[in-house]
Amino acid sequence: MKVLALAHQYVPVRNAGAETMLHGMLSALARAGHDVHISLSVQTGDPYQIDGVRVWPRIDGQKVNHFRQLPGTALIVSHLENSEVAAYMGHLNNLPVVLVHHNTFAVSRKMLHFYGARVDLVVVNSQWMAEDLAVWHTINELPCPPVMMIRPLPDLAPVDGPHDRVTLINLKKTAPDSGAGSGTKSGGVRGQIGVWTCPGDGCQTAARAPGSAVAVELKKEIKQAATTGPP
Repeated sequence: MKVLALAHQYVPVRNAGAETMLHGMLSALARAGHDVHISLSVQTGDPYQIDGVRVWPRIDGQKVNHFRQLPGTALIVSHLENSEVAAYMGHLNNLPVVLVHHNTFAVSRKMLHFYGARVDLVVVNSQWMAEDLAVWHTINELPCPPVMMIRPLPDLAPVDGPHDRVTLINLKKTAPDSGAGSGTKSGGVRGQIGVWTCPGDGCQTAARAPGSAVAVELKKEIKQAATTGPP
């Protein structure tokens, strides 16, 4: 079966959480014997193959053309900013569409019910996301599409340890979502913090953040989370 995924960028050029999870799913399909392709709307360059997945970057200087890879496709998969395109391609070509949700932004949920959009399955990465999606549909009196929970499937090499360092991610509370997907996972803290070392008598920051105010704020949150739970 030919599977066509639509995305903006892909590994190893972009190795963020969304791309890593999508690659885990697509490479698993490739190992199962399926013919897996992914068409990119932002990343440019020469076509390449990784873990059995054939990657088709956008041709530099040309508009994105996902239809170039459509012939023979039996299933469309997409996420993030290519979700709408995938839903309409599925509708126009009578093909099933699977959308992967990495967030709970209102815009991600509303597009499931755009006129003419086809969505046969929504994949989420946690139970609370599945429950949040169901509650949103109940509140808005809309039929919820089938939902499947799939844990991220990274292929990580064994790591020796434990060691004396821990990476801290998304420590700051999520900003309220305006409905246009403007919420931020960690506000001004994200991207400033690298790695912390804890030599036993206290934590010292090895972060890229230039000011100590960030370190003080994070140290307070760490202490609170260790005693009373997250803020």
